[in-house]
Amino acid sequence: GWILFIWNEFSKIYRPKISQTREWLASLEYSYWNLKGQKINFAQVAKKFNVSTGLVSKKAQLIIRHFQNIPLDFNVELVTYPYWNEINNREKIRAYEEVKQHLKLFSYSVKEEWGHTEQQVHEDFYDNINTAGKFWDESNKKIYGQFYQQYYELDCQNNNSSTIANLFWESQGKRFPGSLKTAAFNLMTSYVGAYKIKPTGRNELIFEDYFTGKQYNAQGNFGVNVHQSIVPGMISITRLLPLEANSMWVEEPMFIVMPDMQDLFEKNYQMLMERLNPFDITDIVYLKTRGKNILKANIMAVDDLEQNAVHLAKQPLQMKWQIASVMHSELMLDLLYQCKNFRLLHSDRERACFIWMINDQGKSYQWGYLIIEQGYLLISMPPGKDINRFIKDIRRTVKSADIVVAFRPFKSSIKTLKAVENLFIADLAEFFHNNPDLSLNLLRQDVLDDEDLEWEQGIFLLKLGNLLMEHLHETNKSLR
Repeated sequence: GWILFIWNEFSKIYRPKISQTREWLASLEYSYWNLKGQKINFAQVAKKFNVSTGLVSKKAQLIIRHFQNIPLDFNVELVTYPYWNEINNREKIRAYEEVKQHLKLFSYSVKEEWGHTEQQVHEDFYDNINTAGKFWDESNKKIYGQFYQQYYELDCQNNNSSTIANLFWESQGKRFPGSLKTAAFNLMTSYVGAYKIKPTGRNELIFEDYFTGKQYNAQGNFGVNVHQSIVPGMISITRLLPLEANSMWVEEPMFIVMPDMQDLFEKNYQMLMERLNPFDITDIVYLKTRGKNILKANIMAVDDLEQNAVHLAKQPLQMKWQIASVMHSELMLDLLYQCKNFRLLHSDRERACFIWMINDQGKSYQWGYLIIEQGYLLISMPPGKDINRFIKDIRRTVKSADIVVAFRPFKSSIKTLKAVENLFIADLAEFFHNNPDLSLNLLRQDVLDDEDLEWEQGIFLLKLGNLLMEHLHETNKSLR
């Protein structure tokens, strides 16, 4: 162990050319005994290794001279490192962490030799990334930044197709003992990939390579009941590091691509990968470049989703209205005032507006909007809400006064429909401003049996939320 330590220390500093292996081995053995204070002559060692006494003397004196200036304490017990297959997974993870610390320190010292400035690498890694988007929150910024740091040390190649990890391996890693050497090699050859997450066993996960279909037993800090948070079809973007057999350590950071994002992810991924065709999937240079594009494709997909949402939010609500003639408006107003399911939003000489609300057994709210104006009753509600229930409640409320209400679809000019919609927005904005808790319940999307209708409702509520915020901003108010 001490001879190996002496050689590692000496070779890191003096970097001797190794052309006379046996001479160096003989010199190391002589130096070891000499430094320990035991008498031994050059001839004995030279004879043992069948080499020239002069060469042993010359090389040994170089080694001894160095350690005379920096004496060794042979009373210190050397740390020994077992081989990779002799340690458990927890120890392998610790080996990765130890090597990463060495690599980080090395990356600071090798910048000039490597040839790329951090600014160049940063600009390339953040190219096509819209850091001004609303989606670029602290979480996305932090995770992408962590991926950047990994990319800088492990994946980015200089003009000679060498990464900092490659230089680290040649300079230090391949001289590491046992398990640390394997950990250094695994880190050097690792890359960011995309993996479908599949639950298995009681609390285990399988990561299936998105591109090849190869499956790995995933080990990581997933917490208890991890299966409850798995959405079928979700994809993990992360870096896997080998443990034992078919097991992989799932290392942070990680991005998750949800199923409804995968079309956008795939579109951006294919666009970014066009310049790499044709490719060799076994080429580590290709895999590392692909990893960068996977990360960019994910961020670009999130950006696209936000832009699509903004575009949809700015589209007209396209509300569907129903109208009925009312013979006794004042009497009807009194009855609506008295019913707990109707809450007055606005009242003046020309019109009165109500919101109808029923908590549907604690699951969701049924709600709609009602206007009484100039002998007419006008109603509307979000898609997916129960319009028949709304109408029945109106009829039940006015039944005692023998008021008959017969609704029909309301058709009118775009100008008139827009004016009615503006009343709807203004009344609801004021109501939600004063009742923020109710706004959270009423503007929450329902889970419906009809997926298309659920989507339509979600888009409607998205548009409505945007219009409400715009109105409150224009009136110098905000949702509390």
